[in-house]
Amino acid sequence: MATRPQLQTSEFSFTPDLERFPTRWWTAGIPATWAQALLPCFEVPGNPYKSRIPLGAINSALHTLAPGLLSFAKDADRNTTSWLLAPRTAERWQDEPRLASPELVQDITGVFAQNNTKIKKVAPDLRARVYEAIDTTAPTWTPLDLAPALGSIPTADNGTAGPTGLLFRTAPDTLAALLCGIDFTMQDPLAETARTLRFLPSPTWQGAEVVSWPPMPHPVKKKMWWYSLTVRITMQTILGIPHPVVYTHTGVRRWITEPVRVPNNQAVGVTIRPGDTWVEGAGETPGFASSGIVYRNGLRWRGILPDVLTALAHRAALPTPQELIDQPKKWLDGSNGTRAGLIHHTTLSTPHEIGAGLMPVDRQPLNHWIADRFAAYGLKLQTPTDGTLSPRPGTLPKPRKKQDLHERRARLAMRTGGEATVHILHSTGSDTPSIRSEDDKIAGPGAVVGVVLDDLGFDETHAKRLPGGALRFTGDGLTLTITQAPLGKLAAALPLPASYSKLKAADRARALAEATDARIREVMATMPPPPRKAVALVELPNADHYPVGDPKDALRIGLARAGYRAQFFTPVKPFTPEKDPAQRKKAEKETWGRIASTWLDARRHLGDVVIHRPRLKGLPDDIQYVGLWAVTARNGGRGGRRYLCPIAVLLDPIKQTAQACARDVPWCDLSDFALHLPDIAQPMPSAFNDRIDPIATFLQALLQDLNTTGRPTLLLTDAHNLRTMAPGLQNAKIALDSVTIGKAAPRSIALYPGLRHVHVRSCGSTFETPQAYAIKPPTAAPDSEDTTEPQPLPEYGFSSNVWPVHGSTRVFHSTGGKPGSRSDLSRDASTLIHRMVHDQLVIEAHKASWNPRPLELAVVACQPADPEPQMWAHLAHYLRATDYYDALLALPYPLHLAKKLGEYLLPLGADPEEDTDE
Repeated sequence: MATRPQLQTSEFSFTPDLERFPTRWWTAGIPATWAQALLPCFEVPGNPYKSRIPLGAINSALHTLAPGLLSFAKDADRNTTSWLLAPRTAERWQDEPRLASPELVQDITGVFAQNNTKIKKVAPDLRARVYEAIDTTAPTWTPLDLAPALGSIPTADNGTAGPTGLLFRTAPDTLAALLCGIDFTMQDPLAETARTLRFLPSPTWQGAEVVSWPPMPHPVKKKMWWYSLTVRITMQTILGIPHPVVYTHTGVRRWITEPVRVPNNQAVGVTIRPGDTWVEGAGETPGFASSGIVYRNGLRWRGILPDVLTALAHRAALPTPQELIDQPKKWLDGSNGTRAGLIHHTTLSTPHEIGAGLMPVDRQPLNHWIADRFAAYGLKLQTPTDGTLSPRPGTLPKPRKKQDLHERRARLAMRTGGEATVHILHSTGSDTPSIRSEDDKIAGPGAVVGVVLDDLGFDETHAKRLPGGALRFTGDGLTLTITQAPLGKLAAALPLPASYSKLKAADRARALAEATDARIREVMATMPPPPRKAVALVELPNADHYPVGDPKDALRIGLARAGYRAQFFTPVKPFTPEKDPAQRKKAEKETWGRIASTWLDARRHLGDVVIHRPRLKGLPDDIQYVGLWAVTARNGGRGGRRYLCPIAVLLDPIKQTAQACARDVPWCDLSDFALHLPDIAQPMPSAFNDRIDPIATFLQALLQDLNTTGRPTLLLTDAHNLRTMAPGLQNAKIALDSVTIGKAAPRSIALYPGLRHVHVRSCGSTFETPQAYAIKPPTAAPDSEDTTEPQPLPEYGFSSNVWPVHGSTRVFHSTGGKPGSRSDLSRDASTLIHRMVHDQLVIEAHKASWNPRPLELAVVACQPADPEPQMWAHLAHYLRATDYYDALLALPYPLHLAKKLGEYLLPLGADPEEDTDE
């Protein structure tokens, strides 16, 4: 019998016999005299939430000068008893931390006070009081016992583990220390060698991180590229689980070795390994220092680092930002004992030939090495999980690339009322819309026309040329008109003042809002009124082309107000006939696929949304799906005012309709709703507590509306999107089989007949779900007395399925398989060791890995008569599949569509009274 895949996650749980988590720390709070002197400098009248000491600059400097030794308590400016955290070692726990001495903290805070803009603006007597308080008082370190008995960790009413003091902050750092100073060795059987790595702590604001050092080289295209491995550690809670869990995330850090351009008002991360201590008498640094280089009217270090080092007479040789940008390889190798590495990021225009991520064949030994180290503190890697039996992955809808073209045209005709317009705005190529481009599918707007015609099955026999060069195609009740025009000056950067980068944040926001508003008016004046439904396919260079003043948002809003839904694609480069045939074919395929993806999204904008219904036993026949989403946006850059618009997207698989609504917009077709969205958002309240009411009011009206229909409904919500504005969606506050609206008490789900609720949580930037890969155990070998025969090994890869989370009947992981676009990526590919490819031993560090992260599905509420909660998790998993893509969506389809609508929200008009320059 063939074995089924299992899911191996990077989740670590505490062993049942562990009584206490062994960790001891020091803590130091903000001195009371500091708080009394500093808080008046940062008071915001009428907004106590914003009246807080900005500790970020001080924390960043301490992160640099005391790497690996300090952590920072959350909301320390509101809780002066704990601010700084430093570990106590078993041998020297009675001593104060040497590197993070009170005098060092005092000196850094003094530099911050001398350079802070708001402190400089206060009255002289108040400013003098700040300087005196810092000069005469130093923080005091006191012992902090963070080793609670695991059995005494408080749990919420729903059985979820609650935070225990500062354990969630300090435990990741404690565990990270276990990974440092010990070699990780990975055997390379084919090359008969081994890869040995050693990790050092690296400062981070989410959990703890270690990075392998020194970097590893890998040759690609006759050049050497450098990379390291990373391990991120976080402690998390799971709905209904009484103990916290630890997640690890392994990955690749790529180092820049060529001169790079820093985009305006953006930062490039820098990791520094000083050859000597930073500050005289401060002791050795056990890990990396972390900083960044920004371009704001010239290159400079981020934050107050230069001022701190100057004031403290630093000893280590720190390069200037220009030196590091111009000669990154020199500093990566080391200069005067100091090594510094520029961290590559995909937002940089300079490409990197090392692929991102790690494949399962690398993650598996690394995870087990981590498990061996964590065992000292009572943590165990969770065993693989078997997938639930129904529905099988084969029941998911497949992309219907070969579906009947007559059916596709007829469906689009029904969605558009029989008439649709595709308007191509191009920045390259000819003004004449050709059926095919000159070199067949590749150059200019003709490639876009070719994609549209191929997708709908039109060709020259259907074409009718109209005055002005437009093309019209008719078939199966659909009349499709294709027009095009040069984008011209609309593609230029927004006309911002020459002094833009020198302005304060609020003034920059105001200038950007005015330039955006002007460009919107230009677009509206340029575009002809569209007949019925129209979509604009806009050829626009990517953001790297615009150091400042990217016009994309202005074009989108201007087109929406002119009656066009918008979809963007980057310019298509022509290929010469002399190009290598194999490379040309690959480039053509990639280019054609990229434009095809753009057109599929455009077809969705025209209302062509296919809604599937899975075959699940017990699923109501007439069920509908609703996604609740809070769309938020700024009105133009940092310092601009934020806006909020809660919306709902309703998908009806019976009527095959997709609708959306907002507070001021009743239910209407999804494609029409996008045109209303730019003008209906309301200013977002500054305080978190004041953001609860708008969401609660909208949810109350939504549930009442759904109740009147009498239809069974699956409600989908997203943790990262809503939980700060809907406290009832926070893990410890979720009331099972209930509905919580705002600050009101939970109400039983029975009061909402037919309603079910699935709450999803993605990994996000806070690493809240574990990494995972599939394991296919080897088929049992026949009994044999010959023990010298090699035993079959498990296979590692990916599998699309729903998997129960250990210890829970309500929480599941949803995973996707490898998509067709990555079909050439072998599951055996490795970034670290050799494998045989075409009779050659190769390390495939140049290939980007496929690393789908599980989506957590929590069945929050189901009706009393429902047989099992898992059916609703299966339905949410099923809704991640669409006709359009061969990989699962990151979110279920209703939430995916709602999130996409957020692209149309860009309210304008800066608030002249808001100045958030700090």
